[in-house]
Amino acid sequence: MMSQEELTPGFQRPRVPQDEWTARQYEKHGLGTTPSLEEIEAKATELLSSPLTSIAGAELVLGRWVNGNLEKEPEVLPIIAGRGLSGVDRFGLLLMQRGVEEAKAQQAKGQG
Repeated sequence: MMSQEELTPGFQRPRVPQDEWTARQYEKHGLGTTPSLEEIEAKATELLSSPLTSIAGAELVLGRWVNGNLEKEPEVLPIIAGRGLSGVDRFGLLLMQRGVEEAKAQQAKGQG
């Protein structure tokens, strides 16, 4: 028998932040402690639409603290700082990046 989590579509599953900083960001933006991507989408898209708040939006989507340094964030920084991208575009690209990061973490667990 499938668990309730397995029956819940991925976009609606609660997301646990990877660090205390992001947990505080979720609460700061009225998203609770373990929001789903569905709950995060509107606020993150709004934040990602402005250069002044795009790092905060990226943190909501990725579920972790984002360093604005290109050497430490070579995949993420071009997404949040790139010209010509809308907040929706950035949300989609960061969502793909989150999937890559989660897959790498799972792969590392399997090898460790």
